[in-house]
Amino acid sequence: MKKFRFTLQALQTVRERHEHLALQNYAQAVRARTCAQEALQEVERECAGVWQRQRAQRETVATVVDFAQSSEYAGRLAEWKQQCVAALAQAERGVDQAWEKLVLARRAREVVVRFHQRQRDRYAREWARAEQKEMDEFAQHRPSLAVTLGAVDGGF
Repeated sequence: MKKFRFTLQALQTVRERHEHLALQNYAQAVRARTCAQEALQEVERECAGVWQRQRAQRETVATVVDFAQSSEYAGRLAEWKQQCVAALAQAERGVDQAWEKLVLARRAREVVVRFHQRQRDRYAREWARAEQKEMDEFAQHRPSLAVTLGAVDGGF
């Protein structure tokens, strides 16, 4: 019997490649989200430091210029924080979209894998049927054991 050959091997290869690319994109989106989270945490730490310095300036003798610079820096940090929050939200959307694409790519590949398994099972059944047919033909054409033994015994 012929060797098993999957008729949709090229499609399976393409689907596996799409899934692999979707997985890479998802990993990249997760890394981008992690970077956005870290940037936001850094801004929040810096904001906390600025507020502590401003409290300390209020308790000590500080110049108006120092306080104004500190307030201006705090304002820039607040803007930076808003940008980081927006970047994090965008990164979250990117992760969600990449996840959806990964799930779709995985489902598309699994459809081909299931078809491959059904085709493989069909081949195995046909192979077993052909083998059984050969065994039946062999048993049918072979002289029976009793006749063969009788001829051997009768000859002596």
